[in-house]
Amino acid sequence: MIAGSSMTQQDLERVKYSKNFLSNVIFRLDYHPILVLREKISPQFQESVRVHMPLLQEQKGFEYRAEIKDGAPEGNAVPLSSWILLDKEERFKLTLNYSFLAIEDARYSSLEDYLKTIQLVTQAFLASYEKPEFTRIGLRYVNTINLENGNPLDWSEYIADYLTCSLDGLVHNKQYLSRTMGQYVLNPGDHQIVWNYGIFNPEYPAKISRRQYILDYDCYSQDVSSDITQQVRDFNVAILALFESSIREPLRALMGGIHA
Repeated sequence: MIAGSSMTQQDLERVKYSKNFLSNVIFRLDYHPILVLREKISPQFQESVRVHMPLLQEQKGFEYRAEIKDGAPEGNAVPLSSWILLDKEERFKLTLNYSFLAIEDARYSSLEDYLKTIQLVTQAFLASYEKPEFTRIGLRYVNTINLENGNPLDWSEYIADYLTCSLDGLVHNKQYLSRTMGQYVLNPGDHQIVWNYGIFNPEYPAKISRRQYILDYDCYSQDVSSDITQQVRDFNVAILALFESSIREPLRALMGGIHA
């Protein structure tokens, strides 16, 4: 049984929806600084991912460093570049700099599809930069649930009661709400999950007028496995268990139901 869900791992692996409310999915891999990446990207790496991500942008910036010299603080700005690689449809966005790489999927369809890009990028990275020391691996799913009709503060039909009870308890001044968000931080042992939920309200500080609810799950670990693909699969199962425990049947129906 998976923590946070009455479903087994086998049940979760069979969960399929014809559509989703994911506004962004992010895979991130942190590592000890690779200094050459402050100023240039490996031609070998760029060539390895070019077929999938041919569009390259350089974002130049600075990193401020402060140190004590002769008893007095002294600071200087060190040039720092980030490299943005995109596919032609601009669905996938790869950010690479001297301390991390991140792959965003703006139109996520399935884990298997996403893993193809993750595997391509991580294999190219490992081949291009000698023995990187990884410090963190993470997978994040941001669900932005937008509904056209209904009370923007009433989510009792779609979201589990334990995530909406604070709204029910707010008897007075509810009509003046500008934002209401909550957070759980879970530590099962081999990974951690930061789970944000609620009505973020993109029009803040205006009063809530749009029916939008956020379910944001960030699963990560400082222990990076030699099998990155399997670790991503494990994170996906953990997040899916929490997502399934967060929603009710009418929302599943909006997403096309569950089928094997």
